[in-house]
Amino acid sequence: MEQASQVHAGDKTEGSEWFNEKVNFLWNETKELNEAESNVLKLGHRLRNEAYHRGVNRGAVIIAIASIYYEVVCNLHPRMWVGHYSITQDDEVIPKFFRSYGLEIGQQLINKAVLEQLSGKFLEGKLCKISDLARILSDDLVTRLDGGLEALSYIANNPRTSDDVLKHIQFYDKFWSEHTFPQTEEGAGQYFQAWEMEYCSYTPSVTVARIERWRERSISLASEASLSMIVFKFDQLDLEFLPVEDKIIEAAVAYDMAIDQEVQRMKEERRER
Repeated sequence: MEQASQVHAGDKTEGSEWFNEKVNFLWNETKELNEAESNVLKLGHRLRNEAYHRGVNRGAVIIAIASIYYEVVCNLHPRMWVGHYSITQDDEVIPKFFRSYGLEIGQQLINKAVLEQLSGKFLEGKLCKISDLARILSDDLVTRLDGGLEALSYIANNPRTSDDVLKHIQFYDKFWSEHTFPQTEEGAGQYFQAWEMEYCSYTPSVTVARIERWRERSISLASEASLSMIVFKFDQLDLEFLPVEDKIIEAAVAYDMAIDQEVQRMKEERRER
């Protein structure tokens, strides 16, 4: 069976929250960003952190997201420019720089008008269509959600269902975070009694029905026409699914390993006979 996804859940780090607060300030307070730009910057920064700090591979979506992230940054560059001084012994340094981008600008100082021309050059042939972005992000979510459902079905076997597997996965994580395995035999007995009692009354936050609803929302994302809403909806769905997606992947890998170990054990028994 193929692994469900290459994505791993990431906690919201202090750095991300600090970055998002700055973006929210520029959107809500100073109005230097619009809603779409705000959403693109937050998502782009989060995926950048995933790739840089944890080596997460978002191969299915990274080019499209990097493209709109790049476009937003290029458009913001002249708008948020506050001026500068340039001191050089060669009066041709800056004009040569402009000419390297096909611009004949014979002045030493860069201003907003010049930056707008440069940004236009930077963006030539690099824009991602909104419809393509919606389709790419939708396809990524649907593929990953289908992979998660397939993995649950793979682990489950009668009479155990995919929902039973999901409950066990989530309860296991919760129980181990709240309890410490005891060092005595008596304590171990109490530990497993507590497991059984709490498991019976536990209600998981994520069910197969909820994953299927996420899938429906992901499919509808492909027809979204607003850049702001495309990025916002993908970001929300992605953050909702990531934590349980990671647990499903871990469970599928552990199940595969258990099967391999059992097969190896049976082979060794036959050889001993």
